[in-house]
Amino acid sequence: MTVGLDDRRPPRWEWAVDRLIGAGRLGAELSLVAMMVLITLEVICRSFLGFSLTIVDETCGYLVVALLFLGMSYSLREQALLRVEFIINALPSRARAWIELLFDVASLGFAVVILYQMGRLAISSWQRGMVAPTLMETPIYLPQLVMPVGALLLLLGLLAEIARDVHVLAGGAPRVSS
Repeated sequence: MTVGLDDRRPPRWEWAVDRLIGAGRLGAELSLVAMMVLITLEVICRSFLGFSLTIVDETCGYLVVALLFLGMSYSLREQALLRVEFIINALPSRARAWIELLFDVASLGFAVVILYQMGRLAISSWQRGMVAPTLMETPIYLPQLVMPVGALLLLLGLLAEIARDVHVLAGGAPRVSS
């Protein structure tokens, strides 16, 4: 069977998912940069100016959550999330494709649960008007919103992976990255 270039290109919806995952990656990168800047400022203020910004611990905690949730889908796309490659790579290619499909479907189930529960959590915090018991009094739903957003990105990424798995199992060539 001859594989043309069109057979290897991902469908448009996968291209859109890749762009959304890229936006999540950017959010994760910006979270990391913001943490580095805040921690550096805190060290300078404490060491040389004799005072603390007092918001760095709380803000960095929120940024760690953003880094994790926004970066999960990118890690999945780059084959760096939840893979035990030394076992998977030892399998014949057809068995490997089936294992990857089963793994991705199971992961999709977990992503749905995470999306649902984190969405409920953020909505509940918003409805109750919950704020952090800290100096900043951050409305808790604001940092919690990043969790369902990241879970949605992961879910979309898993759908794209499942589509790729099915394409390969149906005899198609692995698709090139968009």
